[in-house]
Amino acid sequence: MKSWKKYLLLFTSVVLLQLTGFYVLEDYLSPQTESENFSAIAVAKTSTPIEEHLQPPDTALLYDIDSKGKTMAVFNNHSQVVITNQKHQTLGVFDLEGTKYLQWMDQGKTLFYLADHWGKYTFGVYKVAEKTLVPLYDLTSGYDIRIEQLFKSSYSQSINFLYTQDGQLTLGFYESIFGFKSYTLYGIEPEKTTFDEKQNILTIQDKSGEVYHFQNGHPVTTTTP
Repeated sequence: MKSWKKYLLLFTSVVLLQLTGFYVLEDYLSPQTESENFSAIAVAKTSTPIEEHLQPPDTALLYDIDSKGKTMAVFNNHSQVVITNQKHQTLGVFDLEGTKYLQWMDQGKTLFYLADHWGKYTFGVYKVAEKTLVPLYDLTSGYDIRIEQLFKSSYSQSINFLYTQDGQLTLGFYESIFGFKSYTLYGIEPEKTTFDEKQNILTIQDKSGEVYHFQNGHPVTTTTP
């Protein structure tokens, strides 16, 4: 064999040996493989269980869950309202003695409440992000007040709600600039209630079939069957 062929064979052997050594060293020093990393991340994500359906505790006197089922407000026997999510995280806690009504006005951001303090009824909201309790208005005291239905208009930033005051059905309307106004619904027994959020019109059809429309807390039209 010629001498140049011997040198070529020797050179090729040395290169192969070096490449094998580099591969083994890289494999030893390299971090976890991509599949191992994905596995570790998946375990971390599922370490905090998410409840498919929120359930109020046994101590709940009142509760409401937002329309997407992700946030729950509970009034307990310690006169506290506790707000939690599906991950069992506490989003807010505040004292509110005499709470009579709770309802989410949006997706877990703003909670409406009605509270009775020795016959003085106050309604307001709790803003979850700001952790702020905002009383809005004190209703007439000395009456038994119960809220039947509540509607919020995101366009006009107003609240419409039907409530009974000492047994008499009344429409309440609150708007941040003009405050609160009420309209007594004498003789109306609602069968169906709808709300046009954009026009801020509440429509009530009573049991006789008569239809009433209210805008900004005032009657606008009545349709007789």
